[in-house]
Formats: sequence, structure tokens, C-alpha cells
Amino acid sequence: MKKEAIAFQWNDSDKTAQYGDGISHPVRGAKTKSYKLIVKGAQISPMKVELKAETQKHALRYGKARWPGAVIELVG
Repeated sequence: MKKEAIAFQWNDSDKTAQYGDGISHPVRGAKTKSYKLIVKGAQISPMKVELKAETQKHALRYGKARWPGAVIELVG
């Protein structure tokens, strides 16, 4: 039996989460780098994610917009 990749899906039921250009991800055409984050929350298991952002500060901001209430840490 072949295993298929499962697409990551957002939890749209979270009323405090914010999504959009410049809020949860960079605006189109912005010069970005990849940043690795650890997301720890009461309702979710700790996970490592890699986000594209202009700076470390923006990467943390995008993580907090996607997972409000979670602890977001920059790795390395």
C-alpha cells in the first residue's frame, strides 16, 4: 500500500488567527530567507516549521499570526 502525503491544513475556526500578505506570510516579491521555528501550544503538539520571511523578527511575527497563543521560538 502506497502512503500519500497529507497536506497541512489551517484551523480556520481560531478566531484570533490572522492570515494574509504581510500578516502570516511575506508580500509577493519580497526578498526572503528560510527560518526554522518551533511552535509549542497547549492545544497542539510541539512542531518544527520552516517559514520564509524577510527577517527573524518577521518570521516570529508570521508564526504568532498563524498560531496565536502558542510559544514561538527561533531555531539556530
